[in-house]
Amino acid sequence: MSIATLPEENTIGITTRLRAERSRYKSHLAELKSGSSVALFKTHTNIPLKREDRPIYLLSCGVGIASFRPLILQYLNDSNGIDSLHSLNIDSSGEQLFSGLFEQDSDPSLTAQYVTDRPAYYEEVNRLAVDTNAFFYIVGSDDFLKETIATLRERGISGEQITLDKHERFRSDFLS
Repeated sequence: MSIATLPEENTIGITTRLRAERSRYKSHLAELKSGSSVALFKTHTNIPLKREDRPIYLLSCGVGIASFRPLILQYLNDSNGIDSLHSLNIDSSGEQLFSGLFEQDSDPSLTAQYVTDRPAYYEEVNRLAVDTNAFFYIVGSDDFLKETIATLRERGISGEQITLDKHERFRSDFLS
């Protein structure tokens, strides 16, 4: 589940994948209508925006891009300490979520790229990984994370440069 809003928006927007095999929690979510009120507890982000005067690349697959919406909004409000922000998302649906956020004429250092398949995605990841000073934020399925991390590591990107949308106790499973 990805939280797609900032605290000051006074609402919590979420996206999640609903598969045929669902947990009890996701079964209840599937029964709700868009805009329904629910109570959520212990919400937080696993991907805070780093401000170390370096570029940041947001790498995601499908609705995973929702986790990046709050970071993009923070960046639009205050880009200090960030050289540039670029989103690369695999979207085979053609419905590019949140594409309007990237259509800000005021900030040319905020860019987005959508590709339709994994081969095109990994080609772009290889191109982005040439920037060995950058931070790479990754959101997606476990397999997507593992494959993206392996690609970045092959290009010399260290684990310290990679941020995952995972609770701290699970990060070492991917970065060790």
